[in-house]
Amino acid sequence: MSERKVLNKYYPPDFDPSNIPRCKVARNKTFCVRLMAPCNMKCNTCGEYIAKAKKFNARKEDVDDENYLGLRIYRFYIRCPMCMAEIVFKTDPEHTDYLIEAGRRATSRRRSWRSGRPSGRRRPPRRRRSPTP
Repeated sequence: MSERKVLNKYYPPDFDPSNIPRCKVARNKTFCVRLMAPCNMKCNTCGEYIAKAKKFNARKEDVDDENYLGLRIYRFYIRCPMCMAEIVFKTDPEHTDYLIEAGRRATSRRRSWRSGRPSGRRRPPRRRRSPTP
């Protein structure tokens, strides 16, 4: 019986790997990826709300001439599920977040600390209860 899972491939003695043609890959090639929405958002075209963890098929591309400490920055293109308008955002490794570029606006207030605006009402600190005697 032969092996069911072959780990090695047979190469004939006259095999020359330099004769295999190589294809050239474009530098800024777009890939189709499956991702989840990074935050709650609202489409600017139709007003549809999109929840934070909704899954999308997206196009991913490298942003030319932009990097942060050697890390590549990616741009994602998704479509609104209601009106098929394009929504564009890119990674922001400096703040470990995403930057809105076109087609939507964030509905959460999670980025307000950068602009100096208050992020809402803060709770007072909890008081510890003393044990009853």
